[in-house]
Amino acid sequence: MIVSWKGVTPVGRIDREHLVSTLDVLPTVCDYAGVQPPPRIRGASLRGVIENPELPGHEFVVSEMARGGPGDPGRSFMLRTRKCKYLSFPAAGANPIELFFDLDADPNETKDLAGEAAAAPELERHRRLLAEWKTTTEEAKHPVVAAPNAKRRAKQ
Repeated sequence: MIVSWKGVTPVGRIDREHLVSTLDVLPTVCDYAGVQPPPRIRGASLRGVIENPELPGHEFVVSEMARGGPGDPGRSFMLRTRKCKYLSFPAAGANPIELFFDLDADPNETKDLAGEAAAAPELERHRRLLAEWKTTTEEAKHPVVAAPNAKRRAKQ
């Protein structure tokens, strides 16, 4: 994410430490504009870490994806912390399919650690963070549903 405002944001600083989400764009713009963001917005203003990079910022960010078509078992999620990436894909009638990567040791995400005993505590922490995020965002109240013309598109 690039943030530049002459005379306001630091010139030439590149931040590779803080996690950001597109959900943070609107609250950040609102913060700099001096207006309240809409209620119940999921993101948070990045102004604090932009102006003071010593602040901790987000512990994690989440992205989600859903097709919403026939047979879609639900949303897939990616939870990213500074060190790791956890992915959870729904599987009809089964536990989710999971992938887990240590981005410090494996920045290209070539070694899935989801089944490794040594990674189990960190994997469990990421599962817990995602579960808490789903509770906070009331995920269960917003099921994935097929788009009205999804069946027709699937036949074409």
